[in-house]
Amino acid sequence: MAKENPKRKLAYELYMNTGMTQKEISESIDVSEKTICAWAAAGSWESLKTANTITEPELVANYYKILKKIQGVMLTADSIDKMNSYADTISKIHAKIKAIKNNDFDLSARVLICEEIVNYLRRSDVEHLKLFTGIMMNYLEEKAKELDAK
Repeated sequence: MAKENPKRKLAYELYMNTGMTQKEISESIDVSEKTICAWAAAGSWESLKTANTITEPELVANYYKILKKIQGVMLTADSIDKMNSYADTISKIHAKIKAIKNNDFDLSARVLICEEIVNYLRRSDVEHLKLFTGIMMNYLEEKAKELDAK
């Protein structure tokens, strides 16, 4: 397995935990902004950050707000095709809400579970924590890429 690039790891931590922009990170660790952008894209950092910051109730509430707006617009639709398109979108959003409420594991749920394991290992087994952290990041990056591909 290739050795982790310490600057890439630091850039990831800064991106996930500080609110710094990619440009600010590139300047602070002396790496080109283009490199930071490439690392972020390859590792699906944006998806991981989003999954790490939005909670399940917030996600469901946002979906309901979107549904309300679509339903309002749907009432003014001037063609059957537009109404069918809105109805299809509403159906997809309802399916997402149902999946969330049924605890189908999306990326944010996976991140939360990994965080619980990290916190447990931090208290009980630091050596395994180091091993798990690398494996966890690979796993979450893979899942984020799968979601990005959908």
